[in-house]
Amino acid sequence: MGAIIGSVYAGGVSADSIRKELLRHLITSEDDIRSIFEKRKDLLKWIEAFRIEPGTGIRVDGLLTFMYDMIGKSTFEELAIPLTVVAADFWSGDEIRFNSGELLPAVKASMAVPGVFVPVKHESRVLVDGGVVNQIPWDVLMEQCDIVIAIDVTGRRFPVKHKTFPNPAEAMSCTFEILQDAHTNERMKHSPPTIYIRPDLENIGILEFHEFERVLKAGDNSRELLRIRLTEELDTFKLHGKRIWNVTRSLFK
Repeated sequence: MGAIIGSVYAGGVSADSIRKELLRHLITSEDDIRSIFEKRKDLLKWIEAFRIEPGTGIRVDGLLTFMYDMIGKSTFEELAIPLTVVAADFWSGDEIRFNSGELLPAVKASMAVPGVFVPVKHESRVLVDGGVVNQIPWDVLMEQCDIVIAIDVTGRRFPVKHKTFPNPAEAMSCTFEILQDAHTNERMKHSPPTIYIRPDLENIGILEFHEFERVLKAGDNSRELLRIRLTEELDTFKLHGKRIWNVTRSLFK
């Protein structure tokens, strides 16, 4: 999902606008019967967004169409902010990076979690979720940026009271996350990002979209830590001083 949010943000839509738009299409704990009724048309769009194809997985063309209606752009070149999207070649295991051409194939491939979403065939390759080979691809930016920030939204796993064993779906998704954690930890030893932030996402799986309020709260709690760390780095870096500080302050409004 990171590629979707990244492309919408890079297309010029503010984080606040993205959040408000998503909440219009979800039932929150603050919604009463009246507000849910008022949201009914927006809620129905989620049914249209996902289509199950037996034997292959979930197709998300409807979701992507909905998201790209927000930005009105279809190529990387049209984006206001440079963007790189990472996918993986299913057969070779190669990491595939997209930063030019059409957005849609790149984003579809980047979110194609094996066994859940339909893989994407693109230029003779079969592509799946980039997290298979590079869960948090901060290395993409290491030679392009002076300060690199990595936000790790992988859920942390803890024993659940009165539950001894995970069910098959939990076992599959958590095993995937364990492998990703091991890969990330190894990369942190050799070429860490300037700033690494991991929000507290306790026992939230990669497909548990109904936990979105906990995810948003965890992000809000991590925002102050990011502000402090980024301010420290900018004070040390002292590049273009006041101009960078003003830009930084605007990010946290």
